[in-house]
Amino acid sequence: VYRVLKPGGIFVIDCPNLAAWHNVLALIAGYQPTSGPHLISIADADIKVVEQMHRRDHKLNETAQLAQDELSASKMHRHIVIPTYKSLLGVLEKAGFEIEGSWAFGYHPFPPFMSDWLCEVDPGHAHHFLFRACKPRAAADR
Repeated sequence: VYRVLKPGGIFVIDCPNLAAWHNVLALIAGYQPTSGPHLISIADADIKVVEQMHRRDHKLNETAQLAQDELSASKMHRHIVIPTYKSLLGVLEKAGFEIEGSWAFGYHPFPPFMSDWLCEVDPGHAHHFLFRACKPRAAADR
């Protein structure tokens, strides 16, 4: 992205957080992280509530078949790589981006008023995060 972005250009990325507490707890219990990566598709989720949340988010009823093959799985927003907040921040900075802002959101299982506060205090364990990064105007191509 850095190479093709014009100097002064903005890059925005939003992704789930591998280090979210619910993913950490899933790993401790011996399960695949609920945010992924999933081996083939969301249908492979170890924890049934993940499949139920996916069905609700995509308005799929209980009888709708979830994507099982690679082509249709890509239509289901399958995540291949799930970074942590700190690792993606480091990658963006190493690439030469200037971080203009970062936001964390979703701190399961807490209600919104607590979740918002926890995201401010500990963004590294929120469910999702978003970075707004800028390629410096004086940047020479790398």
